[in-house]
Amino acid sequence: NYEDTFVGMFANKRKDENLDISDNINIKIYGANIVQETVSRHGEYISNNSLAEKIEFCEVKGNLIKISDDLSVNLQIEKI
Repeated sequence: NYEDTFVGMFANKRKDENLDISDNINIKIYGANIVQETVSRHGEYISNNSLAEKIEFCEVKGNLIKISDDLSVNLQIEKI
């Protein structure tokens, strides 16, 4: 299930950007339709487990992160 994958990915991105695990964040993410579907269906779960105030599906000029051989996302997080 991708929702748990996303929660882990956001935690790793937090570490990469030297954010504390308790910092509230906003997330911008862009990828294939399955990414948007997962965020739409499981947004509350993802937000609660990531301390994300907002998850926005939009074009992002962030780093490309490989989730699997056939799925990658662009991701940007910011501390709020």
